[in-house]
Amino acid sequence: MVSTKQAILAAAIAVLVGVCLVAVLVPPTDDYSPYNSGWNGLSKAVKALDAKLVNLDSLEARRPDRLVVLVVGVEKPVTPQQCEILKKLVVYGATVVVMDETGKANQLLECLGVGARVGRGVLVDPLHYVLDPRLPIARLELAGKRMAKLYLNIASPIEVVGGRGSCIGYTYKTAFVDFDGDGKRDPVEPSGRMCVCYRESLGNGTVYLFSDSSILLNAMIDKMDNLNALKTVVENKTVVLVTDFWEPSLHTKLVMALEHIGRLATNTSLRYLIAFLLAVTVYLATANAGKTRR
Repeated sequence: MVSTKQAILAAAIAVLVGVCLVAVLVPPTDDYSPYNSGWNGLSKAVKALDAKLVNLDSLEARRPDRLVVLVVGVEKPVTPQQCEILKKLVVYGATVVVMDETGKANQLLECLGVGARVGRGVLVDPLHYVLDPRLPIARLELAGKRMAKLYLNIASPIEVVGGRGSCIGYTYKTAFVDFDGDGKRDPVEPSGRMCVCYRESLGNGTVYLFSDSSILLNAMIDKMDNLNALKTVVENKTVVLVTDFWEPSLHTKLVMALEHIGRLATNTSLRYLIAFLLAVTVYLATANAGKTRR
């Protein structure tokens, strides 16, 4: 007969395996999660740009001039150490692309010395939009004079605060900044061409600021020139998506942990230890099953 301890162990293993299977087979639903295949995830962008998920600490050993660092969905404040890593990467040739419409990335922009900030309010264009005036169309200058059209989603204006860079992406003149969210322009609300993409050189590198992170979402990435614009910025460099500034859900954390274990099991010498432990587990389970039948 199976002992109580064996039954509890078998049940625990079954639950653990079940949880892992659910975590892998059912995608997370976090906003801006690279594992989220829903409308609000980044799975399409990660695949299209061949982006790798990394922590900032791991980038110190990389070659900066062949690197594009994506900072999207900022939720946590930047630490002085993180700022120094990013600043060093840019100075030595990396391209850093910051995408934010909430203003939470302003601390990062300030510590990098970038002369632009994400302003308050939502951009509305009653004439040049798709489906809703809060989804305006913007024009982005790329590769000289070629203009690309960006399909925005609840974007904010960029405020230039004395930087040495320049705006390379604007809304149409019919846009305005909606401060109170009523969808109508009040006398105190600015109107005209609003900056939505800013570029500034720092050292040997470049910082891009997009005032709409929704451009990367699965529901938006293949609209108009959104993807092509990002590919032009990326060129043929290695793209990394830093995970230091967002708060993943428990589901996403589990998926990331399983992915990390998978890499260890296939790409390091730990695969031999894991294979040995798996073989021992199978042997013990088989032996216990044999005793139970007898």
